[in-house]
Amino acid sequence: ELREETQFTDMQLHRALRQQRAVVSSGPYPTLTVKDASGTVRPLVGRRIGKTRGVTLQVQAACWVPLSSVSLVANGKEVRRWKLPRPYAGAEAVPRALPAAPGQPRKAPGCNPVRFTQTLDLTPDRDTWYVVVARSREPLPVLRHKATAVFGFTNPVYVDADGDGRFTPPGVGLVPPTR
Repeated sequence: ELREETQFTDMQLHRALRQQRAVVSSGPYPTLTVKDASGTVRPLVGRRIGKTRGVTLQVQAACWVPLSSVSLVANGKEVRRWKLPRPYAGAEAVPRALPAAPGQPRKAPGCNPVRFTQTLDLTPDRDTWYVVVARSREPLPVLRHKATAVFGFTNPVYVDADGDGRFTPPGVGLVPPTR
């Protein structure tokens, strides 16, 4: 987590991108996390893990960012979609943020930035990569350009289902038929 006062260097950005520990977003911020044995929440994006139970999928967004669905994609195919009942998390209009105490984030009245949370198990039969996608059918209300898509997705989480210590992408090793 970064605060306004934190310096973020080009090298840190480069390292995060090369390690596939990034989220792309035009508003929604999706994450995948898991609690380890000590109870510490650990991010999973860009990591290789074994079959894992109790993975938390979460999407945060400002209350003025519309959000209509969250999807779990496995090996390029949507395997689960959750439709959200309300596109906004607070007032329907762009909120006026309240002044914050020094060092604290500004908050809008009646707005909870956690827009979606779901806990699930990632226990596939074969090595599988997962991505979380959050989107809206509505454009961002604060931009005048109506074609601005509300969209966010994570880098993949790689599940080593066979436990061999490496991730074998789907389809690798398959020989196409010869004619």
